Amino acid sequence: MAGNGGRRLAPHDFGIAAGGLLALIAGFLPWYGVSVPGYSRSVAGWHSGFTASLPLVVCVAFTFGVVLQEGFRVGTRRSRFQSAMLPTILTVASVILVLLRWLTLPEVGDVAGIHVDSGARPGLYVGLIATVVVAVFAVRRLLTFRGEPGPGAAALPPANWPQNSR
Repeated sequence: MAGNGGRRLAPHDFGIAAGGLLALIAGFLPWYGVSVPGYSRSVAGWHSGFTASLPLVVCVAFTFGVVLQEGFRVGTRRSRFQSAMLPTILTVASVILVLLRWLTLPEVGDVAGIHVDSGARPGLYVGLIATVVVAVFAVRRLLTFRGEPGPGAAALPPANWPQNSR
């Protein structure tokens, strides 16, 4: 684990940070485009619709949350497992949304004998890689917290309590 002013970031936290940064960059790259001789138009990830912008926002927000929680120890009252569960589910859903966006991109065929090139552009592939990276490291992060007691666990009685005094 790397140190950050006495705070420790796990390798999966660095993976989430890298994926979140990549997702932020992917939002500015072209995700869809149409080209004909003499004309070309593309649309960036932030403007490609709900199934493109929401996964990017989820990944970037999750990255900020991890950096704040683990790097600066800004915590919640819930256990780390509980606080990691919802973002992990959302990042996996983000991968599905990006795949759905890719599968539903409109394809324009030849029009009036003019070849029209339309389809996915590099930003979509970068966005897909970013969401997969964040989701994989989010799952790894969640699995490391499994079995950790919650914040109120120390106040609970032992599992075999009350014992029969006979």
